[in-house]
Amino acid sequence: MISEAMRFLNIRQSFSGRWEETTLITRDQADYVVHWGQLSTLLVRWKKSPGKWSGPIADAVKSIKVNGATDAWNLIDFLLRPLET
Repeated sequence: MISEAMRFLNIRQSFSGRWEETTLITRDQADYVVHWGQLSTLLVRWKKSPGKWSGPIADAVKSIKVNGATDAWNLIDFLLRPLET
């Protein structure tokens, strides 16, 4: 299991150096966590077929203001391990 702080750079930065105090994530950061699997899947697909960012999953992540690979890469720091097909 990988914690959200390892999956997302901006969440890690929120907690870094603040271990002794109460630290919370924002609503936007919580939404990123919910969509981590979708973002990761899209990035793996995009890497295999550069320029392709479409479909139901791509539509779903628009709700968190991710409109392409650059937006996703700016959020994610750790990807799912893709299943061999």
